[in-house]
Amino acid sequence: MGGHPSTQGDVYSFGVMLLELITGKRPTDVIFQEGLTLHDWVRRHYPHDVGKIVAESWLTDAASAVADERLWNDVMVELIDLGIVCTQHSPPGLPWRRCAMRLPSSRKTSPGARARRPPRRGG
Repeated sequence: MGGHPSTQGDVYSFGVMLLELITGKRPTDVIFQEGLTLHDWVRRHYPHDVGKIVAESWLTDAASAVADERLWNDVMVELIDLGIVCTQHSPPGLPWRRCAMRLPSSRKTSPGARARRPPRRGG
């Protein structure tokens, strides 16, 4: 990640953004100035205290609009998992691949469907 654009850096940044949205905290907040990171703070409270993780999140306001509380909790747990995986410090290449594998596929096809290639141009 050292200053050059990369997929790994993008995935890490995506994970940080997710954790910021989920927690309502920023990596630059005072509690993180003693060496603790946003990732570490979430890991300390997860999975036993999800309520503390989301207590200051603006997403908690959206929870009241969701009729199924269990569905809301499942979504929050998935987002926390994804944020943790994307921001973990591991050997290069591992976290971004695991993070990308957890993302929902943008293309859903039926089991028997075949991918179509775009038509060739000019012959």
